[in-house]
Amino acid sequence: MNLYFNDLTICRNADVDMLRLKNFVLLFRSFQLRTGEAHVWIPKPVKEYFKGIGWTHENWTLWQWVNSTFNLKSEATPVEPKNVEERFAESEFSIKIGGRAVKCDHMGLAVLTRPKGADYSLTVGFDDEDFWSKLYYIVSEHAATNESHEHNALCLTRVEDVDNSDVATWCQSAYDVVLPICTANPAKKQIDLRDDHGKDVLIAFAHRIVMSPYVIEVVNSLPFRPEASRFIEHINVNAGIIHLRLHRGDKGLGLAVRVTGKTRDQLERIARLLSDKYDR
Repeated sequence: MNLYFNDLTICRNADVDMLRLKNFVLLFRSFQLRTGEAHVWIPKPVKEYFKGIGWTHENWTLWQWVNSTFNLKSEATPVEPKNVEERFAESEFSIKIGGRAVKCDHMGLAVLTRPKGADYSLTVGFDDEDFWSKLYYIVSEHAATNESHEHNALCLTRVEDVDNSDVATWCQSAYDVVLPICTANPAKKQIDLRDDHGKDVLIAFAHRIVMSPYVIEVVNSLPFRPEASRFIEHINVNAGIIHLRLHRGDKGLGLAVRVTGKTRDQLERIARLLSDKYDR
C-alpha cells in the first residue's frame, strides 16, 4: 500500500517550511510507530524543492538527511495496478481551496488506492495553521465521460492526527496486523514484582497473564492507584510495554507486561486481546 505525500501542503517559503518539516518528521515517526511502514511517496517536484533549500548539517543537504532518515521514495508515481493507472489517466482530481478548484494528483492517487474497509483515502503533508489543519477533506473526481464523484479524504499534518479513529481504521485496512508470538514456555517467563501490598494477588494474576502467547514477561508492579477504573491503563509504544490494572475486586493493584508487539496497531490489538481474556 502506497502512502502519498500531499504536495499541495508545500508553501514554497523555505523559512516556514523548515519549521513545518520538523513537524512532519514527528508526524512521520508517529505514523511509523503505528504501522511499521517505512516510506512515503514524494513527487519529484517536491524532491527538487527540498534539494533547493540551502540547509546543510554536517555536510548533509536537507534532502539527503530526510531521505536517509525516513527512506522516502522520490519517483514521480509508483507503479499501480492497470485499472488504477487507466482511471487516473482518464480523470481529473481537484480540491476546493479558497473557493477555487485546485488540481490534486496525489490526493487523487490516494483515492484510487484506498484500502478496502476504509471510508477515507489518506495522504500526509506539512502542518499548516490554516487550510491543511482540518484533517478531513473532499476530493472531486471528474471523468472524461463527464461523470463526477466526490470522495472523503484525510490529510495528516499533525502528530495528534495519527490517533484519530478514521486514521486507525485506514491503517488497519491497509496493513495486515500480524501479531508476533512469544514461543517461550509460560512457566519460564520472567516475573518481577516489588514487595508491595497485594503482591500475592499480583503473583497469581501474573501467572495467568504469562499464559498469553503475546506476553514476553512481567517487568514490574505498578504504584497503587485505588481510583483506577480501566484494565488497560497505558501503552508504551517505544518500550513495547502495557500497564494493566486489576480494577474490579482488587482495585488499585497493577502490573506492567512486555509484549511481542512492535507497532502501535500491534500493541493496541494485543491490549484488546488481553482485556477480552483477562479483565474478569
